[in-house]
Amino acid sequence: APAPPPQAVKLGRRVAEGPFPEVFAPSAGPSDVGPAPASALSAAVEARVARSVVKVQGPACDQVQSGSGFALGDDLVVTNAHVVAGEEDTEVERPDGRRLDADVIAFDPERDLAVLRAQGLDLPPLDRADAGIGSIGAVFGYPGGGTLRVAPARIGETVQAVGKDIYRTRKSVRLVHVLAASLRPGDSGGPLVDQEGKVTGVAFAVDPGRSGVSYALARSELEAVLDQARGTLVDTGPCLVG
Repeated sequence: APAPPPQAVKLGRRVAEGPFPEVFAPSAGPSDVGPAPASALSAAVEARVARSVVKVQGPACDQVQSGSGFALGDDLVVTNAHVVAGEEDTEVERPDGRRLDADVIAFDPERDLAVLRAQGLDLPPLDRADAGIGSIGAVFGYPGGGTLRVAPARIGETVQAVGKDIYRTRKSVRLVHVLAASLRPGDSGGPLVDQEGKVTGVAFAVDPGRSGVSYALARSELEAVLDQARGTLVDTGPCLVG
């Protein structure tokens, strides 16, 4: 996808999410993935997944960043690296509104993933699964830092995407699900789940040039970053926007 137009960058900054990550090198975007499904999950699966999805926020330079995340182990939360970039103090907000301090214990700006540890999180971790083209599910997130929203999604294509890291300074090669889904800033870091409620990817970007096209990092990228988490605090790099 091309670099986002000025109005898209301004939108990203207004909701304190930074510029949209560059998923593909110019002129290397995916094919058309069609419309998003009208519905995806049963009420029971939706309620079960919602219990494990959190809001992630913290100050970075002159703004407060906000995104989404989900429980994936004892006191562990997964989110995007661009959601916590430049933060010295990060917190997660449970579905019941209780806020907890969180330490960043893995930060990968090339994959755009981060792992947080929040003592006392006490949320059921989500299971993981692989998914292929045509798989129907949903992305759970907090667009605009507001209330939880469930966005139906279908995997239209899975590609090895060559783009840039979150700072747009280094080459990044990632396995990416191209989604037929209408996501918004603030959904970043939310889980892409299948119809059983298992995590098949992590939402991280929208296509500013095509409505209804979004992107999620595949499970293999998530597993690689989980392997980096050693339990000790790591640096979250510079701020994305000042």
